[in-house]
Amino acid sequence: METSASSHRTELTALRPLTQRKLADLEREITSRLDAWRMFPAKNSLNITDINGKPISYSGVAYEGSPHDVFWARLFEPFMEDAALKLFTWVVEHCESKTLEPNLYIAEAQDLLNRYVARIYNGMAETDRILRGNGYPESQSVVSVTRKIDAMLAHIDSLRSAITHAGDQSRKQPEPS
Repeated sequence: METSASSHRTELTALRPLTQRKLADLEREITSRLDAWRMFPAKNSLNITDINGKPISYSGVAYEGSPHDVFWARLFEPFMEDAALKLFTWVVEHCESKTLEPNLYIAEAQDLLNRYVARIYNGMAETDRILRGNGYPESQSVVSVTRKIDAMLAHIDSLRSAITHAGDQSRKQPEPS
């Protein structure tokens, strides 16, 4: 499976178990959809929703054409983006409630998110291989997801920058005029 060279390790904090648990809760939204895709051939149907609740349904078709395109066309990315925003927001709020400086904890959350992104994309690549293999996944090569991983990690990094910058600004009190 692929990973990305962009991830880095941070020192472990006391908040890590709670952060991991929060991310695991958020991850279920994607893994339940990936599981449904993996069962698509066995059930000969698929019924899931996108992040906005819009139904995605297939029945009596193979994993090619439209189903394949929908699988790879930004179905999972909004869930990853949402999980990153929710996790960073949760960390900042938790730190504020405990009067902790959030930067170290946000860095740790980003490290966990980087691993999460690689795990999800590698799971997508393996699911795609299984579906294309039609019962013989070893007959198919695994699609490269390196670019997708790197793009999502860049998005998460910019989100982290925005959140830490917004946090710095929110702590400054405006001077009276």
